[in-house]
Amino acid sequence: MFSTIIFVLVSLLALKLASTLQAAGDQTIQLSPLDFRLPVSTSENQSAIRLNASNAIQVQCDGEKYGFNPNVPDCQNARSYYKRSSQLFTYGERHSGHGINVFPLPYRLMGDEALCYFEPVLIDSSLGTGIASINHLSNAAYELILQCAVRQSKGGIATGIGGENIAVVLGTYQPDVQCRGAFSAWASCRSILGDMPTLTTTKIFGPREDPVVQIPLPQILASGE
Repeated sequence: MFSTIIFVLVSLLALKLASTLQAAGDQTIQLSPLDFRLPVSTSENQSAIRLNASNAIQVQCDGEKYGFNPNVPDCQNARSYYKRSSQLFTYGERHSGHGINVFPLPYRLMGDEALCYFEPVLIDSSLGTGIASINHLSNAAYELILQCAVRQSKGGIATGIGGENIAVVLGTYQPDVQCRGAFSAWASCRSILGDMPTLTTTKIFGPREDPVVQIPLPQILASGE
């Protein structure tokens, strides 16, 4: 149950963070005071060697992996939060020792109804990082909406989007959210989203006294504020 709560929390925070991306415009992506732009030492010549090797976006629609019947208006709404920018960003798995200039994955950008999401993923995780601009992600999202959501009523994945070692997933999600109490300072949750631990393996959550439990409850994630 706790894993479900955490996943819902991540989804809600991703929705809120979308507003931060929108406000940032063409300047920077921020989860906290950290600036996730490419390091200054990355030269244009160095980037040109392997970036934009393919301008032909390749889309694979797969409902079994990414969900059936995406909510097209919500997908379009999610894509609208990608503000046009050709600036390149480096993406990598969080807590991998890449430093503060690497945007932490996983990260989902969701529509206002939290029914559809876009998620940049590394094509080859052994390389550690990938590079893409917001334009790359937005163009891939457009193709996914058109080819998968509209024409086939499926989620999917887009590769060959430009950049390096980055693909974009369009997926479906069914939120199960219960809201209680007053909560106004959501901005402080950005640091939690940017730094909270993530796992791809299934873990058993439960009371500390249960010998089979791998993640004891209760657990609290708190921001620095």
